[in-house]
Amino acid sequence: MQKKRWVTEKSKEINRARNSTQARQHKAYIWKKDNGFCRICGAKATTMHHPYGFTDYPALRTDMNNGYLVCDKCKLWADRKLEQRGGRPKKEENK
Repeated sequence: MQKKRWVTEKSKEINRARNSTQARQHKAYIWKKDNGFCRICGAKATTMHHPYGFTDYPALRTDMNNGYLVCDKCKLWADRKLEQRGGRPKKEENK
């Protein structure tokens, strides 16, 4: 069977981290803390946002202060704001 090009060791590591017991407990804690609502606009939350990105900051993946719930609209807004303020490093383009 041919290996899929987009499946790398890094992506496997990230998937293992996302499915770890610690990550599941962190996610449950954040959903309970924010009561299922977007922290920014108050709408029903659809996802969890990590100000310090899950893939870029492995040490902060399950830090209880590095996560809050957002709706899809606010997730896009929050990501843009963080990049503008330099809170999350921009990905370098291949040269």
